[in-house]
Amino acid sequence: MTSAESDRLIRAGDFEKAIDPFKEARRRNPGDRALAAKYLGTVENIKLAADRAAVNKNYALAHAGYQVLRANYGDFTGFASKLSFTKKDVEAGIRSCRMNLTEAEFRRTIATADYPRALKAYRTIYADYPGDVEIVGRFAEAAGEIRAAGARALDARDYALAGRIHALLLRNYASFEKLEPGVGFSRGDLTKAIGVCRVNLTNSGLTEYRKGNLAEAIAVWESLLAFDPENTEVKKAVDTAKVQLQEIKKKD
Repeated sequence: MTSAESDRLIRAGDFEKAIDPFKEARRRNPGDRALAAKYLGTVENIKLAADRAAVNKNYALAHAGYQVLRANYGDFTGFASKLSFTKKDVEAGIRSCRMNLTEAEFRRTIATADYPRALKAYRTIYADYPGDVEIVGRFAEAAGEIRAAGARALDARDYALAGRIHALLLRNYASFEKLEPGVGFSRGDLTKAIGVCRVNLTNSGLTEYRKGNLAEAIAVWESLLAFDPENTEVKKAVDTAKVQLQEIKKKD
């Protein structure tokens, strides 16, 4: 592969394709110094491209470049000492990109009220860096921000949304217990909030049911079952209301 071809692939973000020909050629000709020099140059250019992408906040492209360098670092034996960077530098680049990508994913999903995905974004990176103080802190802040959204929903009497958020946090509470600083809320706080949502939605559905508004009652109770799926009393109420609704439709 020529230097021009390699540069073109790197500019296109095809980092693995830029490296692969050199890897294969070096296996066939391990003592070829000219080949090793070209390989080294390509590796340096990939690192440079990844660094530039990170500076330009194109973290997905930067992450792809660093990932290729990490995956292939063992193949750089023979010229690794001549590189302008170490594997530790590559790992730092990956971590930085992941932090920025995680924060972007968190912001995007929390803005659309997709709280499960928002929480998953930080839970995933925390699982890979459990001892990283900065990531631990960000995870705790993310959980607190989601809890704040649940509290706002509760204050607004949006019991369906509040219930879903608090139940989500309760299901994942084991992930928060070792975070320092803590998340600022307990299992008891979540359980209490869920209880408030449960009572209000149960009663609201019952009010609609007594008015003869079966469809509305079913909708309310099903919003409760969305975060309290093992609620046998409400399940039975939904089943009963659905049967009655079908009977009414048959008569119409």
